[in-house]
Amino acid sequence: MNNNIIIRHATKSTDLKQIKHLFKVVFGDEGVDKLAEIFHKHFPNWKPDYWFLAEDTVTQQIISGFCLIPWKWNFNSIMLNVAEMGLVATLPDYRGKGLMKLLNAEFNKYIEENGFHLAAIQGIPGFYNKFEYHYALPMERHVIMPLDKNFPSTNNYGFSEAGIQDIPFLMEQDDLFKSSFDISANRNKATWEYLLSHSKKTEYGSEFWIIEDKLLQDRYYFRIALQGFGSGLVISEISENMPLSALSNTMAFLINESNKRNKPFIRFNISHDLKLSKQLLIWGAEKGKSYAWQIKIQDAIKFLDAMRPVFENRIALSSLKGFSGLFHLNMYYKGIDLIWKNGKIIGIKSEGVKEVENMLNVCADLFILLCLGHKTWEELQQIRPDIFPGDLYFDPTVNRVGNVSRELTDILFPKTKSWINCQY
Repeated sequence: MNNNIIIRHATKSTDLKQIKHLFKVVFGDEGVDKLAEIFHKHFPNWKPDYWFLAEDTVTQQIISGFCLIPWKWNFNSIMLNVAEMGLVATLPDYRGKGLMKLLNAEFNKYIEENGFHLAAIQGIPGFYNKFEYHYALPMERHVIMPLDKNFPSTNNYGFSEAGIQDIPFLMEQDDLFKSSFDISANRNKATWEYLLSHSKKTEYGSEFWIIEDKLLQDRYYFRIALQGFGSGLVISEISENMPLSALSNTMAFLINESNKRNKPFIRFNISHDLKLSKQLLIWGAEKGKSYAWQIKIQDAIKFLDAMRPVFENRIALSSLKGFSGLFHLNMYYKGIDLIWKNGKIIGIKSEGVKEVENMLNVCADLFILLCLGHKTWEELQQIRPDIFPGDLYFDPTVNRVGNVSRELTDILFPKTKSWINCQY
């Protein structure tokens, strides 16, 4: 590595100008430079520390960098602090020189020191695996609706674009959505203010529309992405509680909008777990290919400690209510002990690899998938035989077969329903 390269955060008055130049050179007219400027000036609770930059001290030029986009994710009864690595770019002449390795090391240090439980990225396939990111939450699942369908509409419904005055209603709808999922994004008032104002000037800009039943005065909403992936009209959010009559009117409205905007189809980027997704399939939509968030646990002990209330609640609602004992996570090159007493975790300790009565064998790269409930251990075992609960054994002192490894694994790490609605 060139000794003239330093890794730093945004500290100079000229940094924003140089950051914009970096993204303009790398991404051209895609608008990433504008997005970087709006993040820097307007994103809620933004800090200059959230820029991770590589500078050539000879030319005094920023040659590579990315930003940390802070999230709050709900996971059942807890809130997780999530650091998304976003807007990653390196000037062409400096690629292949290990800059990302240096920047990632600074990123890892920062999230450990600043209370982030998870790191996440939506980046290009394959590249970030070497930085210990693994596909662990659904993203970009979608269904495609052709425009040759007829949906009855009535005059009972009116459509209007949402504004700042509609934030309380949108937050109520968001809370209703989150109640159906184990893992979801937490978007506060400041987030919604950003979405309805500054975000619209970026490549992630959206229109939020409200459909109102004029007779019953019931209201629902949906989100139209101004760009999005593919050539269709992208609907990235829609009220889960929308009745069929309102959904039919919404479909008629969206088909009309698609035609006006020269969009060849409607793409619903929504969870396949939603009842609306199933209804759209009944009406003739087709499932598209899915992608996933790439997630990393930087500090497994801190993450598991944050997860205590979730694990304890799962035990309390199970056949092992009041469980006491040791449950060992064997990750082959290291181990972690979860120490239980009367249904509560009283200790989480890093340990060496060992054979104990109750244990789960799981490679570290599968651990994040298991913790977030992306797959069950049995589903993962179909492609990776190195994940399995400890073997049964016979305990002569009580004259019975002991070991509840499998039962503990099933209880603590069930499959979850997850969906992250975008906050920018």
